[in-house]
This record gives sequence, structure tokens and C-alpha cells, in this order.
Amino acid sequence: MSNRSMKSIFKVFANFDVSIRQLMKRYIILPIFALVVFVSAISEIDPVFKKVSNDLKSMELHGKVRKVTEITIVGKVIGRKDQAGDTLYKYIYSFNDYGYLINTISYDNNIKLNWRSIYEYDSNGFKTVVIQYKLDSTLHSKHFFVYHTDDTCIEERTYDSTGKFACKNFTYYDSIGNVKKSQFYFMSLLDPYIYNYSDSGRRVDIKNTPSRYSNKVHYIKRYNFRGELVMEATIVNGKLDSQYSYSHIYDAEGNWVIRYQTQKSDTLYTQYRKIEYYGLQ
Repeated sequence: MSNRSMKSIFKVFANFDVSIRQLMKRYIILPIFALVVFVSAISEIDPVFKKVSNDLKSMELHGKVRKVTEITIVGKVIGRKDQAGDTLYKYIYSFNDYGYLINTISYDNNIKLNWRSIYEYDSNGFKTVVIQYKLDSTLHSKHFFVYHTDDTCIEERTYDSTGKFACKNFTYYDSIGNVKKSQFYFMSLLDPYIYNYSDSGRRVDIKNTPSRYSNKVHYIKRYNFRGELVMEATIVNGKLDSQYSYSHIYDAEGNWVIRYQTQKSDTLYTQYRKIEYYGLQ
């Protein structure tokens, strides 16, 4: 089940550099860090990790998708082409034939290159490193991934371009590969951000554990039978803070190529996707 939404995407990229879904950082880290990560990745792996959704499913994509160009604009415009001005975000995602990301390219609102990320995997297909580069091709940051079999958890460690530790997060999974809890630790904070997940098929509830740094927040996400987000709401300290609905237009392969985010009767954002498939011209 996808955890993405228009508003959620914006927050993820702003707060965690990716992605998303979505996402991407790095430089040359001391060899000991690489050793720890790769040993963890290629040792005996909990079979639950193989049930975790690949990137295609997390991004609400189906079939043999090779590449996606995604543009987000303000309001509702039909039949537009790439142009500066009303574009908020543009991303180009490339996938391997197993449905996992191999690189991501981000553009700013003037359709100029912003940053790019490269993904690395071990021989078992598990993600080990994500490297993010700046506009000038210099290193921005690195993410290393550690697979903990004792508590079915994937740890993500982030370092900046100098090799300095920046943050880490832990994602815990249930027996069928759904997220049940996540914990984020930032370098400057003593208390982690903790989120608990409840997945009942087409409804996902995410509740945080309030701390000195955060309010009590409850995220509600509802999905259609295709696994696509159709509604999300945010409740802060028991009061409704926001609520959005989503509608879709599909291509011949059954993937949405236009998605509208609406609030009441107003279209706030529109996402366009150009999808390229393996084996199709």
C-alpha cells in the first residue's frame, strides 16, 4: 500500500531528502561503516524483508515500468507540456526489471536540474546504499541500509558530504511485510519521532508518539481496490487539520497518468506522469 500523497511527498523531500516515497544522500564514509552495512545486508535475511513492497508498488505503479517522468503543478491544467512558471516539482524515476529504483533526478520549479540520486543493491536484491549528488555533481549525502533480523527492522543511516552522521531511522515490519512502526532520530534531538501504523487493507492509520518536539498527530489514508490513495486526512491534537481527496485518469496499462488533489471543490495540485515500459515502445 502506498504511503505517498501530494502533501506527504512534499514533506518527505523537504525533511528527509527523498523519497518517497518518497528518498538519497552521501560521500566516502569510513570503511567500517560500509563493512557493517554490507555484512548486515548479505548475511541471513529474514524472509519478511522479501515481502516488503518494491518501489513500483509503493509509488502506485503496476506492470513492467522502466521509467516515469512526473510533474506536479498548481491547480488543474489539461494537456500541458513542460514549462516553467506553474511547475512545483519534476522528477524522473528509473527502475530495474525487479521494480526497484536505480536512479532519481529532481528538477526545480524552473525545470532546471536540482539533484540526482543513485541506488545500489546487493546480490540478493536488497538496497544497501543511496547516493545523492548536488546540482554541480558534488556529493550531497549518503544513506546506508542495515537489515536487522532479530526484530524485522530496516535501519537507514544518513551521513553528510563530509562523512558526519546526520540522522537515522528504523522501519519495523509485521509478518506480511507491512510497516508497523517507524522511529526517526536526528542528530540534534534526544527524543526520536515515533510513528505507529495500522493497516487494515484499504485504510492505513499512522499515529505518532508525542514528545517535547511534536504534537499528537493522526494521519488517515484510504485507498481504492487498485492500491491508490483516494483520501487522506491529518488530525492534530484531536482536531481536523486538513483533508484531501484524489481522482485519477489511467493509461492503457492501468496506471494513473493524471492525478488531481482536491480540497472540497478546489483542485489544489495536478500530477502528470509519462510512463515508459520494458518491452513497449
